[in-house]
Amino acid sequence: MLRTHPKPETVFVKDVADDVKEWLVRIARHDDHRAFRLLFELFYPELIRFALFYVKVRETAEEIVQDVFLKIWQIRATILVILNFRAYLFSATRNHCLNYLQRKGNPAFTSVDGTAVADTVGTDDNPQQALELVDMQRTIQAAVDALPPQCHLIFQLVKEQGFSYREVADLLAISPRTVETQISIALRKIAAALGPLLES
Repeated sequence: MLRTHPKPETVFVKDVADDVKEWLVRIARHDDHRAFRLLFELFYPELIRFALFYVKVRETAEEIVQDVFLKIWQIRATILVILNFRAYLFSATRNHCLNYLQRKGNPAFTSVDGTAVADTVGTDDNPQQALELVDMQRTIQAAVDALPPQCHLIFQLVKEQGFSYREVADLLAISPRTVETQISIALRKIAAALGPLLES
């Protein structure tokens, strides 16, 4: 009986998947810039095509995809817990596109707890308020950076990248309840950090 061989396409897909796993390990454990560049070059073209379905303008699509990869680099220490990295990339790109379209249609910005807030601070007319806003943003970022690794990753996926609790639960193989609990912990820590500023 003749032995059948896998189709070239199957071998290629498997080899690529193995390469991606290796690159992710090198990125997460060694901050490997070359592996990150290879990852970028592999997924960039199809993510651009995907983003164009939403935003229609290539320059905007390129900026969105580049921002997605910037977020990946920022969370690189925890990316190995994401079970389906390709699904994560496309979900993140979709969320960034939708956020862009929302901002384009609505100049309001979103606060850390997800509440829409009108941007009423005019830096020209209210320099003191502008400085206070900068201090508040720095305090929030410092509090986010100080979160435990899993809590930090979940907070970024939900609040900064627009994933739903269910999507995060599926990506990280945890329950939606765990996601909700971690978000609550993050918001409490951020509120505690902001306390002195709000009282002054």
